[in-house]
Amino acid sequence: MDYEGCARRLAWLRDHLIDKPADHFLQSVDPMLNVKHYWPSVALATQGSITGQFKTALDGSRAKHSRNYLLIRYHYNRLRKQVLPRLFSRFFGWLSG
Repeated sequence: MDYEGCARRLAWLRDHLIDKPADHFLQSVDPMLNVKHYWPSVALATQGSITGQFKTALDGSRAKHSRNYLLIRYHYNRLRKQVLPRLFSRFFGWLSG
């Protein structure tokens, strides 16, 4: 995010309390404040409760699944949301250029 986005988020925090986990808080507040996010093309870190590395106490939907299920779902979603779109982008870029 940029400097202006940080300033808008800090201004919002002066008058409001955070009442959600960090990721849910950011998903609810940042669109309202028009905060833009910039993501690296390759993940720098992954959340252990998503990959099944450790159990979560916050997310009931993840807590009811096994470690293997979470690991498989993580890799499936990564393939679907990151790997395949990147491959299609490179392929069609190669075709057009």
